[in-house]
Amino acid sequence: MNLSRFMNKSKPMTELVTSAGSEVECDNCRSTGKIQCAACQSKGFVKKFKTEQLKCDVCAGSGTISVQCLTCSGTGTSTRRLRYEDKGGQGAIYQQGLLFSAKRTQTVSVLVKNNDDLAGKFEVIVTLADGKSTSAKGSVNLRPGETAPIALPLFPISSKDGYRASYEIIPEEVETACTSCSAKGRLEKTCLACQGVGQAASQRQIAESCSSCAGVGQIRCAKCKGSGRVRM
Repeated sequence: MNLSRFMNKSKPMTELVTSAGSEVECDNCRSTGKIQCAACQSKGFVKKFKTEQLKCDVCAGSGTISVQCLTCSGTGTSTRRLRYEDKGGQGAIYQQGLLFSAKRTQTVSVLVKNNDDLAGKFEVIVTLADGKSTSAKGSVNLRPGETAPIALPLFPISSKDGYRASYEIIPEEVETACTSCSAKGRLEKTCLACQGVGQAASQRQIAESCSSCAGVGQIRCAKCKGSGRVRM
């Protein structure tokens, strides 16, 4: 019997004949029924960045930081001059700023009022415009609110018309409690790193199991529905 006519009609090994028709190997998954997971690139896990609220490293979670007071440089005290009121010159200065040329000692008096709440010393320097910078110096200690003259003798004066005179009041320097920091030397400032909340956002990278493939790295082939074969 010649069987060649039957052999020519035989199906290839990759094709299966069923009552519903013929099936062939799935070219999408190469008949494995599974394909590589694109979401995790077959690794089974994905990397993500997770944001967490952690204690601020700058302020240790307090929301404030202690900084040195710039007014007193951290000492808690500040130096200033006593406050005063210049009540004007008397004697020779009062007479239109001239010291007359009489051959005698002339007294220059400057009236000073202590307007401060602290007691202290006030110094007065009178200087003549005689080309020699002739000057006299005197001082007085005043209690708060007290007014007193500072009298200075000047002699001799050789000019016919006399010399114009000027004076300067130099109040004592006193050390007081720094008002900027309440004598503490430091100030509490809002932490700029966490804006005063005491916490700062931090990101770290974590690995999670791939939700698409449940960590397997492969998913079922959608074309053949996992069977590895498709119908023609």
